[in-house]
Amino acid sequence: MRSCIRFPLDNQQLHRIKANFMAIAGMPGVVGAIDGTHIKIIAPSKDEDVFVNRKKVHSINTQIVFDATFNILDVVAKWPGSTHDLRILMESGLRQLFERHHVPVWCHLLGDSGYPCKTS
Repeated sequence: MRSCIRFPLDNQQLHRIKANFMAIAGMPGVVGAIDGTHIKIIAPSKDEDVFVNRKKVHSINTQIVFDATFNILDVVAKWPGSTHDLRILMESGLRQLFERHHVPVWCHLLGDSGYPCKTS
């Protein structure tokens, strides 16, 4: 059993993840699905307004990446609810893994319209 969450960088593991996404959705090169989810919190006493999300609820916006078999590959759970999903990705270590080519070229994250189509 794994004791921590770590984005896979091993070519064999990435190949297996890509094959799983290809098998269920016919999407080549996908190594993870990414999105933000809001975790409801009690209003903090400091900087309360930045924790209010677009639905007017106090939350932490949490970025999660998972594979085709629903294993969590990456989590960032530190941003106030008003933070856009793209900003969380742009300031994450995950972005650096892709931009510095620690994740091989032709590996992609699949996200909704809150994320741009771009190459690293």
